[in-house]
Amino acid sequence: MARVEKDGPVLVVTLSERNLLSLLTKLHTDGSACQIENTDVPDDLLFVRIQAEPDDLHYSSPSRNGAPAGPMHPLTERLVAAVREACDGAKL
Repeated sequence: MARVEKDGPVLVVTLSERNLLSLLTKLHTDGSACQIENTDVPDDLLFVRIQAEPDDLHYSSPSRNGAPAGPMHPLTERLVAAVREACDGAKL
């Protein structure tokens, strides 16, 4: 599960590659809550939930005020597109 640490005023959540990929697959799994949870957190925190949501929902959120997705490195963009294509073609 995620490693949760406090770094001053910042809460740092570190996911393994396996957990990050599992969260990604949950976006393409019917009926999934699209989240992973961790109760093994620092004493002054009660619970950590890491959620994901589809891009169309995330970027249309009123809290973004119409802001588009930010730029990524071109290699990252290509890898994201390849993973998205693989997920879209999978029956999950």
